[in-house]
Formats: sequence, structure tokens, C-alpha cells
Amino acid sequence: PMKNKYLDLLERTVWTFVQAAGAVILVQQNFGPDVWKVAAVAGGIAVVKCLVAFQVGDKESAAL
Repeated sequence: PMKNKYLDLLERTVWTFVQAAGAVILVQQNFGPDVWKVAAVAGGIAVVKCLVAFQVGDKESAAL
């Protein structure tokens, strides 16, 4: 059975945040505030993408 679409959105958003933070940390070699700003923006974009996907693609999935 398909999991709840909002849990799908949450999972995708959290992983996008983690991946973006990890990428900035690896590239910049620091844990400054910019790491978390970039990760938050990436997570926000992931939320918007998921909300669009609910309208365009499968109504029960955050995937396009």
C-alpha cells in the first residue's frame, strides 16, 4: 500500500536538507550558518516541488 503522501513529502524534504547540508560541509569544510541556510533553502524547494507533484503527477505521491 502507498504510504501517506505527506509522509512522502516529509521524507523527501528531510533527505534533501541532509544531502544539501552534507554537500556544503564537504565542499566548504566548515559547519557555519551558511550550511544550514543552504540546506533550508534546498528543503524549501523540495517542499514546493512535492506540492506541485501532487497536482501534476500521481495525487498520492510526491514524485513527478
